[in-house]
Amino acid sequence: MGSEVIDRIEAQEIALQRRVQARAAVLEALRRFDVAARDAGFEPDVTYDGSAAIRIGLDLGALMPPGMPDVCAPPDVAALPEPPSEVAPEPAPQTRPAHGAEARDATPPAYATGPWTADEERTALRMLDRGKTGGQIATRLNRPGPGTYKKLKALQERRAKASVGPAAKSTAVIVAKPKAGDDPVTWTPALDLELCDAVFNGVHLVDLAVAMDIPDAVLSARWRSLYLDGATRSDQAARIEALRAEVAAHE
Repeated sequence: MGSEVIDRIEAQEIALQRRVQARAAVLEALRRFDVAARDAGFEPDVTYDGSAAIRIGLDLGALMPPGMPDVCAPPDVAALPEPPSEVAPEPAPQTRPAHGAEARDATPPAYATGPWTADEERTALRMLDRGKTGGQIATRLNRPGPGTYKKLKALQERRAKASVGPAAKSTAVIVAKPKAGDDPVTWTPALDLELCDAVFNGVHLVDLAVAMDIPDAVLSARWRSLYLDGATRSDQAARIEALRAEVAAHE
């Protein structure tokens, strides 16, 4: 029996030592906390009533600087925005479409119309002298294709009548074999180029025949002789480039 009592007393002593060690560790941690708080500018309030409880109070002061609103405070009713009005806004006035001269100014025509100006004629002749085609001239002046070709023909005829210089260099010609009943046309590389360029720019053969003053049957036959059935787009492009080179060689 004596050994059991001794064992019980020894166990109690060990438990007591452990509680003393734990309390010492808590007191050491509390000491470090006290030092750190004082270094940070705070004054801890530690109370102990003699029992097992140790109470610590710490006044951290105001977190927000003076003058700033407290985010934790309830919202100010007066500062809240007013609810939106239930009255529907008035619809924006609709603008009426323009009429007369205003409508004409707002939608300019696709092509320039009216008689050619002297500046347009000079530009067209300069472009012809540089080897430009009728389609390129029509695009430059924003004029419709058929009317442009007809005007270019008239400008060339007028300039030919007014010129008194030496005869121009002759160009190689290709005489197309007209069909029976058609008037023969002397086809030059320049004339072939004018035909091909116009068709490539979307001018219909019927309109082009009127502009070039050539019967449409003759014009269609010449087109078929230049571009046989089955010719690819690359063949057409190669043909017109060859015509341009031939025209440039005879200038």
